[in-house]
Amino acid sequence: SKERQRKNKDEDDDDIMEVVVVQRKDKEKEPEPEPEKEPEQEKSAMELVEEGDLETYDKTKGVGKHFLRPVTGFFCRACKKLLPTETESINHIKSKIHWDACVQSSKTQKRGAGAVTGGEPAAKKTAK
Repeated sequence: SKERQRKNKDEDDDDIMEVVVVQRKDKEKEPEPEPEKEPEQEKSAMELVEEGDLETYDKTKGVGKHFLRPVTGFFCRACKKLLPTETESINHIKSKIHWDACVQSSKTQKRGAGAVTGGEPAAKKTAK
């Protein structure tokens, strides 16, 4: 029945519930690692620009940083509108306002092309 006990022992190995890890104490203790320091954030190029004044122009200095805003998104040239997300852009190109702006832009482009060819829109020109 020793064989049976060995089989039961092998089967019981899969039922390990907890493992405790004990560190061995050596005569000399290893120094604990220092906590990681957060890396210093490097300043952006914009933050490094020296601030000028509005009395005298200096091409090495910047003024009016407060007028700048970083942007990401889609700009509709027909509507002159900045759309920050793809979802908003998709909704925008389906809107009546955008459709109207595209129709107007199309008419303006045809007039512009017509002016080059003699003032008549190209579609209405008749062969002589």
